[in-house]
Amino acid sequence: MDGIILVNKPKNLTSHDIVQKIRALLNEKKVGHFGTLDPLATGLILIGLGKATRLFPFYSKLTKVYSGQITLGYSTDTYDSCGKATSKINTEYPSEVKIKEIFKTFEGEILQVPPPYSAKKYEGKPLYKHARKNITIKLPPNTIKIHHLNLLK
Repeated sequence: MDGIILVNKPKNLTSHDIVQKIRALLNEKKVGHFGTLDPLATGLILIGLGKATRLFPFYSKLTKVYSGQITLGYSTDTYDSCGKATSKINTEYPSEVKIKEIFKTFEGEILQVPPPYSAKKYEGKPLYKHARKNITIKLPPNTIKIHHLNLLK
């Protein structure tokens, strides 16, 4: 079977979990995803079947749209809401105007360092596996492009 399946990924499943479920459901061996979504993320994930998996390099270069929620006032060791706090709680939040100014500094081409708890691989293993063993891996930053960063509310 060849084709692309659009899946609305629920929270707390990995992209790999989705691939495994589709492999089992369709009894297909050649199944893969067109890009990793964080387990906490929900939304559209593209799944390729058979010969459609050859399209991965082309789709990965396409522009994507994300929306998210940010909690201000502290940082965590995992860079997300699941981690342990690594700073004191700060309740002095910037104004909406200041947040919009800060957002503008992220637009365009920027360098992004992969977080320690990510699926990005180092020597064949995802970074999160190294991080869970308290092994720090310093990867070079990737150049990414952010077209627009908007504050919704």
